[in-house]
Amino acid sequence: MVAKELSEFEHREELLALTLSLKENDSITTRGNEGKKHYRLLFNTYIKMLESDNNGFFVKTEDKQNIILSLKRTIDFREAKKPEAIKQMIDQLRNNDPTDFFIIPVSYRTSTKKASKHASSLLIYKKENKCVVTMIDKDRGFKKCFGSYVTIPSNQMSYFSEFLQETKSVSDFTKYFNRVEPYSLLKNIVALSNEKK
Repeated sequence: MVAKELSEFEHREELLALTLSLKENDSITTRGNEGKKHYRLLFNTYIKMLESDNNGFFVKTEDKQNIILSLKRTIDFREAKKPEAIKQMIDQLRNNDPTDFFIIPVSYRTSTKKASKHASSLLIYKKENKCVVTMIDKDRGFKKCFGSYVTIPSNQMSYFSEFLQETKSVSDFTKYFNRVEPYSLLKNIVALSNEKK
């Protein structure tokens, strides 16, 4: 593959095609500064789409501002430098409000082969005063379903915030998980939970 510099329009087009599963990912990374740049562009594109939606095509008009704030929080997560900032973001989520969330893109291996890298998303929100983590995977490799969820107990929130901070690391080996082991990142989230769903 020949590396080339993409214009902003081409970059948005590439991200949209990846998001809609219209092409294989051979150029976009989910971690480090490059990952931060890609996801800032992607979520800002979503925000612009919602802001220009004047007839409730994408979301209900009454939910639009809250969802825009949630997408901005998603960008803020990528910018957070300390686990304490992430914990504060989780603490400030409104309880039982489906418009109040943030999304965390994550990457991991699906087998021991180096080329088996896969990206999916975590959706973080509060339900019944508990932090809920929904693991969304269009490939259905983990737990053989599109989505599964766990609740993180309050006594694990500091640890979980540190764990989330590490998901942005470019390293395959972190204090909290080993990206070389298949599904290690997701398995460790399940291990933090006291309920497996």
